[in-house]
Amino acid sequence: MLIRSISGLRGITSSPDGLTTEVIANYARSFATLLGNSGTIAIGYDGRSGGESVYSAVCKEVTKAGCDVIALGMVPTPTVMFAVEKNKNVIGGISVTASHNGQEWNGMKFIAATGLFLDKEENEELWDIIDNPVAAGFSPHLNEWLKPAATEKHGSILPGENIIDAHIESVLAIPFLALDKIRERKFRVVLDAVNASGSFIHPKLLEKLGVAEIITLAADGSGIFPHKPEPVPQNLISLCEAVIKHKADLGIAVDPD
Repeated sequence: MLIRSISGLRGITSSPDGLTTEVIANYARSFATLLGNSGTIAIGYDGRSGGESVYSAVCKEVTKAGCDVIALGMVPTPTVMFAVEKNKNVIGGISVTASHNGQEWNGMKFIAATGLFLDKEENEELWDIIDNPVAAGFSPHLNEWLKPAATEKHGSILPGENIIDAHIESVLAIPFLALDKIRERKFRVVLDAVNASGSFIHPKLLEKLGVAEIITLAADGSGIFPHKPEPVPQNLISLCEAVIKHKADLGIAVDPD
């Protein structure tokens, strides 16, 4: 099962009509083609179990298509968007994620050079390339792009591990953020990151904000969700109980991405 919309692609990874290896490759290289098979694309994944293999496949296909990749690793989708927006040399981004969908799902969100998701017209252009690969210059028989830009030179993988610190520093620099007042309150916060991309960046941000005590429920980065990740009341019971138990000021639940 595949779901394609303006917010990207989602599919069940174990299904033969879902997010298969062929589908992942087709969408990744089609996005590279949309961007001209050159330039640099930032790519990250949401940390869910099995997500790293999809992320690796996407990076591989994008470099095969002729683009360089800034490999961000496990980061939230807004961090991928930040990496695109703040770097003039980056022409787009892909976040490997299925957002709040369950463990069996994964997908891709496509980001324009503005740091925003592709708009309606950009998505339609991408889908046209995906649905008409021969016209776009891809030979299914040879399993390769025939355009010179894609076949003469493969792109490179560039390190992007410092993006989390850069994103946090940009948040701390927001002019209307009253850091002194936040630190004076000595907040106690419970965080449920469902063991995904928020496992490390969120505690680090809370610490930088001056939160006095951070109680984490699921922030080991394992990618194994302890409960359904959609933040609806029935999935927030453990967080609510922990807020009461620890007499916390607030609880924070984050999506996998």
